[in-house]
Amino acid sequence: MLFNSYQFHLPVLPLAVIGFYFFGSIKQRYGLYYLIAASMIFYGSWSPFYLLVLLCLLLVNAAFGSYLCSRHLRFRKSVRNLGIVLNLGVLGYFKYTYFIAENLTSDPRILSEFKDIILPLGISFFTFRKLRS
Repeated sequence: MLFNSYQFHLPVLPLAVIGFYFFGSIKQRYGLYYLIAASMIFYGSWSPFYLLVLLCLLLVNAAFGSYLCSRHLRFRKSVRNLGIVLNLGVLGYFKYTYFIAENLTSDPRILSEFKDIILPLGISFFTFRKLRS
């Protein structure tokens, strides 16, 4: 389902807006929680595996951020660098694995294994947004 399709605009978008205002009228953060849940359902309807990848990255980044905000300064630079390498590694895997395999080999059997790797929606934005913070 694409953002510019009728399948999104007719049922999904009005439900998201109505739910946001309904739950937001109870408490403002409930509206935000509703939008986060609706976004995860929408993203997961495309591919649950990529939702799992995104949630794992979110949890790992939260753990790294929590450690970096704590008073433990001994390994701060190492943890920051590990977080950067992990985020760019995941992005590089999804974005460049097939490109690298295609340039290293011309064997169709090997290439067919990498052809199914699809770049998850928004992973570049998510990665660079986390690196900026």
